[in-house]
Amino acid sequence: MLTTALLRFSHTPSVEKPRLTFRASELTKALLIVLALCSVPATAQNVQHSNNSKDLALRHDFSVDPVSLSLNLQLTLGSYSQRGGSPLPVSMRYSSKLWRLDYVDFKPPCLPDPIGCDEITYTMLSAVYGDPVDNFMTEGWSSSLRPPYVMADSEVFNSLGRPCDPGYNCGENGTDRWYLRRIRLRMPDGSIHELMADDTIYYYTQQPTYPLTYVAVDGSSIRYIDQGNGQATTLLPDGSRYITTGYGAGAQFIDRNGNTLTFSSANNTWTDSLGRAINLQSMPGFNNTTLNYTVTYRVLKVEGHPEQSALTNFNQTLRYRGPGGWWGAQTTSPVLFDSSVTSDRIGSDGPFNPSVIYEIIAPDGRKYTFTYNIYGEIDKVVYPTGAYERFEYAAVPAISIMNAPYNMTNRGVVRRWVSPDGTAGNEQEWQYGAEEVSATVLKTFVVAPTVR
Repeated sequence: MLTTALLRFSHTPSVEKPRLTFRASELTKALLIVLALCSVPATAQNVQHSNNSKDLALRHDFSVDPVSLSLNLQLTLGSYSQRGGSPLPVSMRYSSKLWRLDYVDFKPPCLPDPIGCDEITYTMLSAVYGDPVDNFMTEGWSSSLRPPYVMADSEVFNSLGRPCDPGYNCGENGTDRWYLRRIRLRMPDGSIHELMADDTIYYYTQQPTYPLTYVAVDGSSIRYIDQGNGQATTLLPDGSRYITTGYGAGAQFIDRNGNTLTFSSANNTWTDSLGRAINLQSMPGFNNTTLNYTVTYRVLKVEGHPEQSALTNFNQTLRYRGPGGWWGAQTTSPVLFDSSVTSDRIGSDGPFNPSVIYEIIAPDGRKYTFTYNIYGEIDKVVYPTGAYERFEYAAVPAISIMNAPYNMTNRGVVRRWVSPDGTAGNEQEWQYGAEEVSATVLKTFVVAPTVR
């Protein structure tokens, strides 16, 4: 059995760091940071910024990440050498860390004698699947051809360092609002990096002066220079850089030798330093041939049509994201994420039935097939040889410390089966788990199959 112990990260508001570790410059803001790292008192309003969870940001090449317990897949479709030796890789990556809860609003007590109102107070939450702002690929998948982009986040804190909603606990009339100049940058490999411009806490009306340089605080040595109006430069530690324009409308990659590749968002195509046009569906082959890949999509379930559905188990019933009950009774059922009737309510917008990648078909006809569970997570992969892997998921303790109910969306692989010949009789099983040793230490383990 492989066991790993790791220091957990506090996911209470403010800069996300190990609970007992501070950068020297952060000590200048000791009052805010110390208050922020204390546990949030139990109040009627439950606000937490869960989008910076370390579990969501990690990416590895393991099939199952032994730390976060996420499923990670990588399909390499090609690699094109460039002048100066820096290749343009073409690959697709998948991570099963897809869910988070976002704060939406807070229902206060009613005014005296309103019609049809009650005195119940609760926090309104939304179960978010993937990155709904970015539509380059379906949720969970990323492409090495996707230029870096800043993930849209809005994090506001009060003077105590606690996440707040301007309508209710950001002071009188919502004027006790502060923010940090911090961004999350998603890179072509699917990893997410945290960068900060400085340690200063800004009042919500203070606007930045451009250009503004953000520096990675996660050890990646990435720098991001925001020049305003959608113009930005991402500097990588090997001396190469991305230049993005028009809020992602176009981009250039310039390697350390000055060779330039150009990206067009109109057709999601790179033109490399040799003048070749490269995208996920069409790539240059030998002797002026073209390699065409096909990506097919399905929704999880089409009632009465398993042949059109992506569920591994077609008999599963689709669920709502949450029980609803914003400004009314909680009536939807069954749900993916349940919540308290009195304190936290997760919204519902109909049965969860997303469009997902079902097949990736290579130019020679070989294909990978992906099927899913009702959470939209890949739970079976069938390889071109007929071999397959199956996965079972459950809620697992997070690396970042998160309050309930935000922690219920942190899901991971707990069992994995591999069949090298595609038959159930030759399956081998791995088991995975995580245990909270203490408030700051999380232990994960992997149990390999018995050697036959």
